[in-house]
Formats: sequence, structure tokens, C-alpha cells
Amino acid sequence: MSQTQPTPSSYTARTVGGGTPPAARARPTHAAVGEVAIAVDSGARFEGHLSCPRATRIDGTVRGDIIARDRVELGAESRVAGRIEAREIVVAGQFEGELHASRSVELLETARVTGDITTRELSAEEGCVVTGRCRTRGRAGASDEGG
Repeated sequence: MSQTQPTPSSYTARTVGGGTPPAARARPTHAAVGEVAIAVDSGARFEGHLSCPRATRIDGTVRGDIIARDRVELGAESRVAGRIEAREIVVAGQFEGELHASRSVELLETARVTGDITTRELSAEEGCVVTGRCRTRGRAGASDEGG
């Protein structure tokens, strides 16, 4: 197993649903330019339906649905309302709505989520706030819902 970036000593996370412990994964950062297909920068606003085949990074304000085949990252300054469907979702900002991840949802300490979370694996750093329902489903015998 390759080494990951060291995590701060104050990093405390809880994992629900199995999988790799959060401390063993690299900390989310801005993905390389070639890896991100869509980016909504700080100060930008987007309303509507966003569909993307690769990674998506949101640092601005989005109202609507985000459907991504890969990873969706919501930066600390992000304000998102709607529904997100992706393989992996990382939240550091404010989100209101529904999060559906086929693999994992990671809530960083600055995350503020109001709504429902459905995923196979959920990790939450100490300090994040979730108001809503969280549902995890294991690998064995579980069927993926939706698309």
C-alpha cells in the first residue's frame, strides 16, 4: 500500500459502512487540471442541471442537480442546494438536499449538511454538522438504487 499524505493530529473521523479508514486516505485537494471536467470557482453561481463524466469541483454557489460519474468535491466556501449523485462525494462547505454516492461520502470538519445521505461508506470528521437522515448499505447483497 502506498503512503498517503500525513493528516493533522487533530483529525478525528468516524467511518460507517466499512471500507478504508479515513486516516488511510489522502486528504482531498484540488484535483489536477486534467482530472476535473467541471469547476465552479469561488464567487461563481450556477443554477440548473449539471451532468459530468469526470471529477467536479465546486467552490461557488450551485442550485440544482449535479450528476457525476466520478468524484464531486464541495470546497469550504461552497453553497450547494439540490441533489448530487456520484461515485464519491467530499463535502467541506454547506449543502442542502440529497447526497447519493455509490461508493463513499466524506464530510470534513467544516461541512454543514441539511438533508439525506445515501452511500455505501460514510465518514465524518469531528466538527461537521448533519441534520437529516444517513443511510449506508453494505456491498454483499446490496443493490444500487437509481442510476
